[in-house]
Amino acid sequence: MTMIQPKELAFRLFTTVACFALAGQAKGWDEGAMTTVTSLKSFQATFGITPISDPNTDSNLVSPANLTAGVGANYAFVSTQPPPCVSQLNNLGALYFGRLVAGVGFGTVSVVGPMVIVEIAPMATRGLMTLWFNVCMLGGQMIGTFVCYGCTLHIDPESNLQWQIPFFVQTFVPAIALFGSFFIYESSRWLCIIGQNEEKGEERRLETVV
Repeated sequence: MTMIQPKELAFRLFTTVACFALAGQAKGWDEGAMTTVTSLKSFQATFGITPISDPNTDSNLVSPANLTAGVGANYAFVSTQPPPCVSQLNNLGALYFGRLVAGVGFGTVSVVGPMVIVEIAPMATRGLMTLWFNVCMLGGQMIGTFVCYGCTLHIDPESNLQWQIPFFVQTFVPAIALFGSFFIYESSRWLCIIGQNEEKGEERRLETVV
C-alpha cells in the first residue's frame, strides 16, 4: 500500500470538509431566495400569481421543499446520493414538482454533509469543521436574498431573467463542490462496508496529521 504524505492528507481533508460543507448552501439559498423570488414582478407575471390575488399559491410554492426535506433526510440513511434537482420551467405544475424534488435533495445533504464531516474530521477540529456546514447554509441564505434584491434593482421586471437568474446562480456552488469531489476522501464507513480496510486505515491517519 502506498502511504499518503501528511501534506496530501491535510489537503484532501480540507477539500473533503469544504465540499460537504458546501452542501449546506443549497437549503440556505432556497430559504433566502425562494421566499423573495415570489415577490419579483416578472415571476408574478409569468405564473399569474401575487401575494394579494392568490396568497395560498404564493405561500405553497415555498413550503413543498420543506415538506419533502424530511423524506430526503430519511432517504439519506439508505443512500448517500441525493436526487437531482428538476429544472424550474415556466409552468406552475413543473415548478411545484421541482420544489418537491429539490426538497428531497435538501433533506438528504442536510444529513449527509455533517455526518461525513464528523466522520472524517480529526477529534481536535471536529466541532469547528462541522460548523462550516452551518456557515455555508446561513451564507447561502444571505446571498440568495441579496441576489434577488440585486435582480429587483438592476433587471427589467418585464424580463423573465429577473426571476430565472436566482434559480440559475444557485447551481454555481454545487458545481464547485462537484469539481472538488474528485479530490475528496471516501467515507470511512463506506470503505469498511466494501471491504477496503487498508484505505480506511489510511484515512484514520488524519488524526495524527492535523
